Amino acid sequence: MKKCPNCGFDNQESDRFCKQCGAPLEQKQYRRTGNGEEPVSNQNPKPSNHKPLIIILVIVIAVLLFALAFILGKNVMTHSNQNNTPKTEKTASSAKSAVSESATSSESSSTATLWNNNKASQLADFMQTWGNKMDQQYEDCGINSDNDVNFYGYHFPSDFNTIEYKVDDQPVTVQWSQDGSGSADYNVVAIYSDANNSKAMDAHLYLFTIHNGQPVVLITQQTNGGGGLHFKETANQDLRNGFASIVNN
Repeated sequence: MKKCPNCGFDNQESDRFCKQCGAPLEQKQYRRTGNGEEPVSNQNPKPSNHKPLIIILVIVIAVLLFALAFILGKNVMTHSNQNNTPKTEKTASSAKSAVSESATSSESSSTATLWNNNKASQLADFMQTWGNKMDQQYEDCGINSDNDVNFYGYHFPSDFNTIEYKVDDQPVTVQWSQDGSGSADYNVVAIYSDANNSKAMDAHLYLFTIHNGQPVVLITQQTNGGGGLHFKETANQDLRNGFASIVNN
């Protein structure tokens, strides 16, 4: 018989609920101990729940991976910047050097090409053509010439370095220059005169000069030798333009 724990009614062994009060009839199991028998619970132990621990572990791992990725990325960027900086500085330095060399080369080229042998030959051809047009015959009497022209007592080129020169009645410094450069007021690159082929008191003497970096043609028709040799800039536009074209070519 199975006694109801609620009302004490005797039920059949097969009954699961009390026939009198309807209470559930538990069939307890017992185990033997040193003190007799103890009831054994039929409830299965609840499995331990490890889900929160797994979630925490995943979060920790994710944080560590993120921190590691951040550190590695920062190191890569630093290394890249260190590698790129010298290249940038080197490129900037090279560009600056190239610009400096180009400017120096340009200045040097400009100075070197103000006058040379080729331009001297061009001027010789021009003076022959222009002289024919003016019905005048000019000779080269520069420092490099074998001619020695007597211009009213001044001999060119032999007296060139001993003459007192004036331009517009003002004393000036004059020197011979092979390339157009120099520190004088007027750097002379060529001298032409028709004194050996002109009529009396009708001779011309031209100094082809570089004055403040610009081509200037000076003329004198002075007939006496007192107080130095007086010059002024020629008014002949063809002569001025012809010389300027040769210098600037």
